Amino acid sequence: MAKSTKTTYINTELDYNWTWFSGIYKITNTINGKFYIGSARSLYKRLSEHQEKLRKNKHKNPHLQNSYNKYGNIFSFTIIKMCNIGELFIVEQYYLDTLNPEYNINKQATGRHIPHTLETKEKIAKSQFKKIDQYSINNEFLKTWESIKSIRDHFGMKSSGQIVSHLKGVGHTCKKFVFKYHGS
Repeated sequence: MAKSTKTTYINTELDYNWTWFSGIYKITNTINGKFYIGSARSLYKRLSEHQEKLRKNKHKNPHLQNSYNKYGNIFSFTIIKMCNIGELFIVEQYYLDTLNPEYNINKQATGRHIPHTLETKEKIAKSQFKKIDQYSINNEFLKTWESIKSIRDHFGMKSSGQIVSHLKGVGHTCKKFVFKYHGS
């Protein structure tokens, strides 16, 4: 028997062949009408990631996660526009501005689809080696780390994204600890 090329995402059938399509999508809470706008190089992959993180209670967007926890699997998914990867940033910003989604934390398209400039790459590299202070949930100082990389390696994390997001104020804890740039 041939493997199905479809999977259920929230309450929508997504064709596995969409793996190769990029575009702008909308995730809507069918109970209260609130929604999230996003963009993806691979719509299928990105939406599968949303589903998995929501199901595991590990989604980075607290609005979506809280809504999922409260109502369950009541989201609908809509592709708003298929577009080339190079257009994602501009098209996503257009829809963020015109539709004003309630679930988006950042109302600015992040441009994560556009390659970083050399200057940005240098800033990212430097930030990886700033000292970081670790605190307990009760705000007791525990340790100073030499870099984000040293924390990532110690906890066996695949990327620094969760730590960096936490340092920027997204989420209350990271690995059940509070991290702050040294001296801040």
